[in-house]
Amino acid sequence: MMRKVAIALVLILLPSLMSSSAPVIEATLIVFPDGWADVTLSVSSASSRYYDLKIGGDPQNLIVTSSGLILNYSLTGNLLRVDTLGLPQFEVNYQTQSLTSKIGVIWNLTLSLPSSSTKVYLPADATIVGISSLPDEISFEGDWIKLSFGTGTLWISYKLEKVSIPQRTVTGSEVSTTTSVESRGNGSSSDETMTIEMNANESTSIKSPENTTSFRGPEAYAPSDGYITLALIPLILVIVSVSALLLIKNRTKGSVKYGEIEELIIRELRARGGEMTQSDLTKALGLPRATVWRRIRRMEREGILTLERRGNTTVVKLRR
Repeated sequence: MMRKVAIALVLILLPSLMSSSAPVIEATLIVFPDGWADVTLSVSSASSRYYDLKIGGDPQNLIVTSSGLILNYSLTGNLLRVDTLGLPQFEVNYQTQSLTSKIGVIWNLTLSLPSSSTKVYLPADATIVGISSLPDEISFEGDWIKLSFGTGTLWISYKLEKVSIPQRTVTGSEVSTTTSVESRGNGSSSDETMTIEMNANESTSIKSPENTTSFRGPEAYAPSDGYITLALIPLILVIVSVSALLLIKNRTKGSVKYGEIEELIIRELRARGGEMTQSDLTKALGLPRATVWRRIRRMEREGILTLERRGNTTVVKLRR
């Protein structure tokens, strides 16, 4: 009789005991414009020495830490086994490019993580065109759009806005301008392109897929070609000035600007013979992994650094 009572008590209490000791997993993803994602999985209330965790994507530069202590792990497929050393909390961080894909101008982010809470950071110029479920919260943090979900299984489709720089040609007294502008109608998922064509000796027209509006050029109001040329001088100056400003602005964005972090990275690499692993570089700088990763990826695109894969490690090399 007592044995049956004991078994009944165990069966009654077992679900509550299991739920109280179930680990809590929170995921944070920072998605960069080139499709790379920085993934952080925070696990708390882990009760076993070895903990198995399913991760998403093809991880690179994976590291597991607990209060600054680096933990050992083994990875089989997408199953990560962590030696927690009996510590209740640990954090997994890695970068991956396999969580995103691109079809045309549309990016797709697909997640299947064991997290009960997921925060996704998209670039501030991203426009969401599709989503698996409405987020619990949407907010802006610096240069990022933050989306909070109560699940780790979701997908997001988005596009990044593009600004086209007008191409202008000046030949003699003729000024020809063609500018493409992407505009999004309210409540419309499709884009329309507006083309503005300007010619000194012809009419100025604004063309769109739905309508065409024409404005008569200065010849309709000027008595002679000499007056036309004089009247067009201010217009030419304005167009040339605007074009120059746009080109300068664009070149400034694409030019190499060394900030304090970039200078520290170059200085540290030079002190170590020109190359270091990414993890050693991050430790030497004492900066967040995501910050260092963003900087070295940008410096790689600008031709300052090269990134070389050696096993599960990324080696950062300074170009000679």
